[in-house]
Amino acid sequence: MRTYFYLPACFLFLLVVCLMFAPARRVTGDVELSGRPAALLPAHTTGSTKAFGDLCRDNPVEAIATSLRKYKAEIEGYTCKLAKRERVKGELRDPELIACDFQEAPFAVLMRWLEGKTRVDALLYVAGDNGDQLLLIPSSETLKTALRVMGKTYGKRALTSEDARSASRYPADQFGIYHATERVYSAWKAAQERGTLQTKYDGIRAIRELNDRPCHVLHRTCVTPEEDGLTHVTLMFDAETLLQVGAEIRGGDNLIATYYFRDLKLNPKFNAKHFAAERFK
Repeated sequence: MRTYFYLPACFLFLLVVCLMFAPARRVTGDVELSGRPAALLPAHTTGSTKAFGDLCRDNPVEAIATSLRKYKAEIEGYTCKLAKRERVKGELRDPELIACDFQEAPFAVLMRWLEGKTRVDALLYVAGDNGDQLLLIPSSETLKTALRVMGKTYGKRALTSEDARSASRYPADQFGIYHATERVYSAWKAAQERGTLQTKYDGIRAIRELNDRPCHVLHRTCVTPEEDGLTHVTLMFDAETLLQVGAEIRGGDNLIATYYFRDLKLNPKFNAKHFAAERFK
């Protein structure tokens, strides 16, 4: 009798099975699919007609709310190069540069690593599609070969899998400028209500990490360390769009994370198949 499967082939198959199948949840219904539910959009407050720089100086929480409202009113999606560096589970990772295509509705993000890749070359997440799982193209040539043997170009991982949680501070369904700004708004609003919000406005500066884009620069110092030991936050809002395009987060002398949305192109026209699994290669 002829033997068709040898031990090395079986090993590759098991590796791919581990990568491809994990528990998932499916989002259904007749509502517009998006990432994780967003908090209510901040309402206008007294003083919200001020210039953005004045708000940064006098009412930083309202400045952030203004950025959120402007995003919600004007942005349907974007392309960018995300330059990030994160401390995950206590380990400071190497810098990464990721080409990102993103749309708000339905919520979808396509990420291709240009620099600093570790386990994957590319990632695709579309809310409610593909079993609400991440689609991943591995960086390992061994895994790529195993996938090709099975007639596939990608594996799957659950959004909340241990691999996903250990790869980034935030899951794919919290990707993007709006979610980042919303997290800041929630934290700063809570500090304001406690009476502990301390900020400083640096005016408009050219930011080297954003290819010298002029940005409003806003700092916060935390009286008591917050999540991940956070003590200092620096935010950068593009002077033209008022979107939060940069952030640096520190815990004392330790870097927690940096995020820079470079080469931002707003509201591109993605075709209907742009985020389809069948073209993810």
